[in-house]
Order: sequence, then C-alpha cells, then structure tokens
Amino acid sequence: AAALGGSPTRAETLTLEDCIRLALERNGSIEYGLPQSKVSYHRARQGVWTAWGGVLPRLSHDYWYNQNRVGAVRYSVEKRDFVDVPEAERKTIRGGTSFTLSHDIFDGGANAYTVARAYHSRAAEGERLRAAENGLVKVAKERYFNLLKAQRLVEVQTAAVKRAEQFLKTIEGRYELGSASLSEVLKARVELGGQQFNMLSGRNDVETARARLNSLLNRQIDETLEIADVGDVEPQVPAYEEALAI
Repeated sequence: AAALGGSPTRAETLTLEDCIRLALERNGSIEYGLPQSKVSYHRARQGVWTAWGGVLPRLSHDYWYNQNRVGAVRYSVEKRDFVDVPEAERKTIRGGTSFTLSHDIFDGGANAYTVARAYHSRAAEGERLRAAENGLVKVAKERYFNLLKAQRLVEVQTAAVKRAEQFLKTIEGRYELGSASLSEVLKARVELGGQQFNMLSGRNDVETARARLNSLLNRQIDETLEIADVGDVEPQVPAYEEALAI
C-alpha cells in the first residue's frame, strides 16, 4: 500500500481480535459511551466503600495545642511595683489529644439498606459497562467485515473488468472479420465501461471502509491498514437454548 502523498510503505496487518482489542483500549469517543460507563462504574465501586462507612464503627481523633508568652516584668500588688518575671514563667505551653469511638447500634435498617443499594448500583453499572463494551465490539466487527466485504467485491469487479476487456477484444476481432455487427461492438464497450465504473466505485468503498475502521481504532484515517482474511469457514451458531443460557 502507498501512503497518501508519500513513498510506498508496508501496511500493518491486523486480525479481527487485534481490531477489537485496539477499539477497547484506544476508543474514547462519547458516541459509544465507554468512557462514561467506566467512570460511572468506578464511582459505583467507591459508593460501596462509602456505604460501609455508615455501618462500621467510627474513630475520630482531636488534637489541640496552645502557647502563651508574657512580658519580662509584671506589676506586683503586694510590692506595689513592677517586678521581674522568671524566665521559666514567661512561656506557657498547653496541649491535649483525644480519641472518640462511636457506633450506631440501631438505625431501623437504614444503613443495611444503603449497603445493599450500593451493591446493586455497582452491579448495574458493571452491566452498563459490559453493554458499552459489547456495543463497541459489535461496531468493530461490523467495520472489519465491511472492509473485508469491500475488498472481496473489488476482486470480483476486477475479474469482471478483465472478462469484459477480453470479450471486447473478441467482438472487435469478429467485427473486423465481418462476423459481428457494430452494435455488438458498442454494447461490449458499454459493458466494459460499466464494469470499470463498478471497479472504481468498489475501490472507493474500500478506502471509505478502511478510513472508518482506522477512525474507530483511533488512528489516522489515511493510515495504511490491512486486515487478515477470516477465510470461508461458516461460524458455528449455537442452539437457541444454549444461546439463551449464555
């Protein structure tokens, strides 16, 4: 493959599993809701710890500190005069600390309900996250197979162009020998033109599908990209009961 506006470069070949992994790792688009679901699930997990905080015992700690300084002299009522204050009495330091342990013995079941609700919220947000991931996987598969489908159609259209070119040469040769009419030659040329148009349109569909897959994988839309063929093996479809159980 040739890079746009540059020299030919080797394209990276990705499998379907590679595309799914890159889509889940790199895609931060609001369109698919994966970032919001991750944030909501993280908040729900933190909410479980917060809910348990209302049930478990609570330990609080308090600490205070006070320092008081006085002047070098003070007035003595007994002596009716200012006297010197000893150095040891000029500064007073006081402090203290305390610990408080509290626990709600009975609250009518409110805390138990809050914990249960937090667990249910976490489970719900986990399912929403899984749904967002599954939705992104679905889009990745659709765009992967759309690119693969477009590539296969181009192969078919290219083969049709070659057949139309060969048929036109045959008709033109027969026309020169007088065994074919001019209208048959013109019809063959029209058929070749139609097949060439389909081939060019198909090639454009390939580039469009490649750009859409690159965009989903958070790559430059004109970045070279090749995907691995999955072959022609039909996937095994589970029975209805098995699919329902899953």
